[in-house]
Amino acid sequence: MNKIETKLQKPPAEIAVEDEEGKWLARPNYPLGKLQLEIYWNAFERHDKWLNLSPTKKKIINGMICTSVYDKKPEEYIGSRKRIGGMSLEELEEIYKKWDNVEKEYLECSKSLKCDENSFKKFIDLYTWMNTFMDMAFIYNTILEARIKREAHEKKMPQIFYEEALFGLQGIIEHEDVKKEKDAMVLTETIKKWYKEGINPMQLLEDIYLEKQELAQKIEEYAKNYRFGGSDLRKEVPFERVMERLIENIENGITQPKEYILDKNVLYFPEYPEFQRLLELAVKSKIKANNFHHTKPRGQWKFREKLIELGNSFYKANFFKSPDDIFELSIDGLMSCCASFGES
Repeated sequence: MNKIETKLQKPPAEIAVEDEEGKWLARPNYPLGKLQLEIYWNAFERHDKWLNLSPTKKKIINGMICTSVYDKKPEEYIGSRKRIGGMSLEELEEIYKKWDNVEKEYLECSKSLKCDENSFKKFIDLYTWMNTFMDMAFIYNTILEARIKREAHEKKMPQIFYEEALFGLQGIIEHEDVKKEKDAMVLTETIKKWYKEGINPMQLLEDIYLEKQELAQKIEEYAKNYRFGGSDLRKEVPFERVMERLIENIENGITQPKEYILDKNVLYFPEYPEFQRLLELAVKSKIKANNFHHTKPRGQWKFREKLIELGNSFYKANFFKSPDDIFELSIDGLMSCCASFGES
C-alpha cells in the first residue's frame, strides 16, 4: 500500500500543557468531574484496544486528561493513522456502520434512562463508545480524504471533478447545524413580541415563562438539542447563551441556513463503483463527526437529569453535602448509589 501523506497538526497553545515529563495536550481542553474523567479515560483505552494500538500515554493534569505530545511524530497518532490507513474499503465501511449504530443506540438508551444500575451501565458503555468515536473521527476522516486524493491521482481524475462530487453528495444525511439554524429561525420569529432593545437575555426568558410556558419549554428543548458549549456534566443548561443567540438573530436579521439536497439516483463515477463508495463514505463520516457535537450532548442532558435526581436523594438523606457530589463519584461508586437508591 502506498504511503498516505498527511500533515500533523500542532496543538493550539491554549490547550497545551508542559511539565517536567514533557508536553501534553488536554482532551477536552477543560476540567471534568471524576465520573466523566473516568468515562473519557476509558474511551481512550477502548480506542487503543479496539484498533490494536499501543496504549496512549496519558495522565490527568488540573482535572483534564492530557495525552503526550511530541515535537516530531507522536507515536499514538502515527500508530492510529497507520492502522486505519491500512484498512480495506469494506473495513472502513464497517467502522462507519458501528459508529452510526452506536449513535442511534445511545440516543435511544438516553430516552428511557432510569436511576438503576443496569440502565446506567448500558448508557455509560454507549457514552464511552461515543467518546471513542470522537477520538477516532479526525484521523479516520483524514485517511478517507487522503485516499480519495491518492485514488483520484492514480485514475488521472481532475481534482475539480471529485471535489464537485463531494459537494453534491452532502445531502446524504441530515446536517445538525442546518437543523439547529432552522429551529433557531422559528424560535426567533416566535419570541419577537417579548423582545425590547437592550433587554437582558434571562429577563426575556423569564417574561416568556410568565406568559407562555409552552414556548419556554420549546426554548429549553432547543437548548438541550444542540451544542452550546462544552460537555462538562456539572454545568447546567446554557439558557443565557441560547437567549443571547436568539436576540442576535432578532437584532441582526435571520439568515436562511444552507441546505443540501441530493438526488439519490445520481452516481458521480459509475465507471468506478468503489471510488463512488469511498466518496460517499467520506462525506457521511465528515457530517457524522460534526453531528456528533450535537447528538452527544442530547444524551448527556438526560444522563445529567438522572444523576441530579440521584444526587438530590442522597443529599436529602445527608449522605452528600451537595447534589453535585454525584459527579465526583467513580463509576463503581455510582453503581453502588444506584443499588442503594433502588432499595430505598
